[in-house]
Amino acid sequence: MKKKILILFFLVIGLTTVFVAEVYAQTPGSTKSTVFSRLYGTGNKSGFSGGSDKDLLVELIGGVISAALGFLGLAFLILVIYAGWLWFKAGDNEDDTKKAMVILRQGVIGLIIISLAYAITALVMRTIVESLGL
Repeated sequence: MKKKILILFFLVIGLTTVFVAEVYAQTPGSTKSTVFSRLYGTGNKSGFSGGSDKDLLVELIGGVISAALGFLGLAFLILVIYAGWLWFKAGDNEDDTKKAMVILRQGVIGLIIISLAYAITALVMRTIVESLGL
């Protein structure tokens, strides 16, 4: 029963973080594109150059990669919390303690892989942007 409650708790927390909507302080019916178009218009009137479609593509790709890495970071956090809870509940049970340590070690290795993936992605994207002159 406790395991079902724990799974339900993490499921609710995970789903609430996934389905959080953006809220703008605008009139009803305004969308993100109109907000950006207004910002670009204000920037152009102020003498700053507006962004092009290429800039929006780079921002879109960066946003997708950032969101994916964010979800992987959330998975790491859940693994660390689960391993800590398992270790806490283990008491003198050596098998559960070893299982918690393995989960924690795998979570840290995963975090290192996620960090390296972010660094490599940032390097590749910066190189592509600079080489194409975007």
